[in-house]
Amino acid sequence: MKKRLKYLTSVVLILSGVMMTVISAVMNNYLVTENNDNIKSLHDQAEAIEQTIMQLWQDYQLFELKKDTATLLVAQETSQKYLINFISDVLNTINVAIPSNMQNNSEQLYTLFLNSIAQYKQHTTDQINTIYGEKLDLLAQARGLEQKNNDLSNIALFFQIMGLILVLSKHFFD
Repeated sequence: MKKRLKYLTSVVLILSGVMMTVISAVMNNYLVTENNDNIKSLHDQAEAIEQTIMQLWQDYQLFELKKDTATLLVAQETSQKYLINFISDVLNTINVAIPSNMQNNSEQLYTLFLNSIAQYKQHTTDQINTIYGEKLDLLAQARGLEQKNNDLSNIALFFQIMGLILVLSKHFFD
């Protein structure tokens, strides 16, 4: 009877150790790998947002240069026709319709231009702020998953060590 109890104890210890090792492997190979895929996806999305922000910022700077160019054209008293064409092209770029009563009046057109550029800049700044917030949310999600992976890896390591201890402890009952 005593020998049979030792045998059953050994078998239970070995099976428990093997089970803990299997659980550890499943945690590492499935849960952690799945989280790593999600983390990569979140980082890719954040990178795409960063590219969008860079493009919006470049557009913002371009329109700032166009505003400066128009101001220089006005200051140099450039030909009204050239100024009107330049301002009309810029306004068309940002989809601002030019009222027919302003099409030949450079002063009114310049005022519309300055107001439209200011609105465009504000819209661009708002867009950047909004998508930057989205980027921060994605990175926060990624950090949460990374922390979860660390926790899962620590638990899996615990299971591996406990499994090894259980398998090796069977010798104490021989």
